[in-house]
Amino acid sequence: MTGSGSRPVEPGSVSRNLQLARDRALVRRILRGDERAVRELCDSHLPRLYRFALHRLGSAADADDVVQIALGVAARRLETFRGEAPLQAWLMAICRREAERFAATGARQ
Repeated sequence: MTGSGSRPVEPGSVSRNLQLARDRALVRRILRGDERAVRELCDSHLPRLYRFALHRLGSAADADDVVQIALGVAARRLETFRGEAPLQAWLMAICRREAERFAATGARQ
């Protein structure tokens, strides 16, 4: 398969580029104050973030806390999302850092 010009298109690169474009558009909508976009983000990403935190921490209450903390961090840093990687990966990195921080302190915040 070839794209424009003579360079071959990598398998999956079209869908990856489409996902990155969708992620950037979703972030722009959120930054403009679109509440439906916030719900879309939550509907799309919260289940996976929660499963990840639960797996890392082993406690539903701690997983809830970490996801809430991670989403707060993401909301404050949303303007820094460059869209070079999927939004899911960016959110998971934040959640992973917060889970590690939470586990290291051993305390509920």
